[in-house]
Amino acid sequence: MTALVAVLNPQGVALAADSAATLEGPNTSKVYNTANKLFALSKHHPVGIMIYSSIDVMGLPAETAIKVYRERLGASQHPTIEAYAADFRSFLECNKELFPEDARQRACDRVAYEYARCISDFFQTEVGRLLDSAHTPQDCIERRKEILSNARKTLEEKTKPIAKVPKIAKGYIEKLLLEFVGPQLREDLWDVNWPLSEEEDKDITWILDACMFRDFKESVEPEDKTIELDRTHTLESSETGFVLAGFGETEFLPAIDGFEIAFSYEGFTRYKNPYGMPEKIAGTNRAIVVPFAQSDMVYSFMEGKNRDFNQVLFDGLKDFFLMHARNVTKIPGMTEAQQSAYLKNLWHLRESCADHFNGILRSWREGQIQPTLDAIEHLPKSELATIAEALVNLTIHKRRTSNALETVGPPVDVAVISKGDGLIWINRKHYFKPELNPHFFANYYQRSIPK
Repeated sequence: MTALVAVLNPQGVALAADSAATLEGPNTSKVYNTANKLFALSKHHPVGIMIYSSIDVMGLPAETAIKVYRERLGASQHPTIEAYAADFRSFLECNKELFPEDARQRACDRVAYEYARCISDFFQTEVGRLLDSAHTPQDCIERRKEILSNARKTLEEKTKPIAKVPKIAKGYIEKLLLEFVGPQLREDLWDVNWPLSEEEDKDITWILDACMFRDFKESVEPEDKTIELDRTHTLESSETGFVLAGFGETEFLPAIDGFEIAFSYEGFTRYKNPYGMPEKIAGTNRAIVVPFAQSDMVYSFMEGKNRDFNQVLFDGLKDFFLMHARNVTKIPGMTEAQQSAYLKNLWHLRESCADHFNGILRSWREGQIQPTLDAIEHLPKSELATIAEALVNLTIHKRRTSNALETVGPPVDVAVISKGDGLIWINRKHYFKPELNPHFFANYYQRSIPK
């Protein structure tokens, strides 16, 4: 896992990245604090790049892909950071030397398999709860059908087919379920005595196909994309996230852009932009703080509370009103009409309470965030670096004092990018001793790969 932070103001942008890389084994996990996640995207121009989630992209180390792109970019540049991001993504999609077809297919299959595993885990948990509650096998079968049907309806409501249907989409999921995923999924998902019906098979196929080949509708708010089985959660270990920041040729104030890519196969690329980028310093937007990957501590610092607090509050509010709604039938002497009127008033009261609490939380958030951004707007470049590093260190110390695996760790690499000075390293680790390798630094600007 990873903790990255970008802090922008009119002076420039500071980028900070931790060094932890988690290796997952069959029965254990191990963390190495040696990973490089922050790089100069150009040797000649003020552009940096960070990586998060998987450190490999379609079977190749992301660092290798970045450095090959950097050599081929040479001294050329793009007008904006958004253009840099688009060109880099095109490089990943089109380069058949770095990413041959067999590697692309394996990446595509791995993503589909992870979706299937997510579906399996989700439904196993739901059916397991029913078994724990002493429901009969027939009840579990009926509930299983309902869960599948509801999951499909939710995805149908919130997603749409992609604009250009890839040729791999036709029959790909059916083939994958049959040959690659299907037998294991069915073995894991359901007891052999409770076979899947034809209707359930169709629902599973549709859900898996939606995860691979559908996008969220524009009307869906970012916080509503965290439904079960969606791309926001299920691709975490297969996606590679890239964050580009700095200045394009025509930009005099810093900007940031990025994307997450899972695979590119037979002309189809599965990627997303989960952070609503690009963003730039412009107009009244004079300071930006963006955390990536493990971002909970940065949000706690900026907002003055944990982001889970809102969900806990509204879940408690919901449970409170549901409890009272269930008790209506226990009130002696109430007619059905009186019960119906009582419940109607109860739901109106719940909505009013929810709106009131939303207003309080919105005012709190604005009162916490804006003063911090106002201060960041006027910081010099050296202080931008200090803030970015401190925000990553907050996450490091939080993980260190928890019982969980320390998936964010030191040292913290830090760079500051400005229009005039380019990318300046504040902290930078090397896997070698610089004094023993003067040729590395002497040759740094000599290497070039023709386009």
